[in-house]
Amino acid sequence: MYALACLLSALAALPFYLSSPNQRLLPAHRPALHGVGYALLVAALLLGTLGSDFASGLFATLTALMLAMVALPYLALARSGAA
Repeated sequence: MYALACLLSALAALPFYLSSPNQRLLPAHRPALHGVGYALLVAALLLGTLGSDFASGLFATLTALMLAMVALPYLALARSGAA
């Protein structure tokens, strides 16, 4: 259950990043994707907290979200070839 919650949480970081005006993966930012990110994050939190303990599920899903949000700008930099 935690693996699926962490995967959903990491996927939730992508719409948040793509809705940012400073993102570099797509030519233009997509502000409409912000709601999709929230929906994926809520689903990930529900899956993570229903698995067993509330605190450990919350920690695991938010840690996966933070890891993905840190990794996405570096992925965009590597993709652009400016590194």
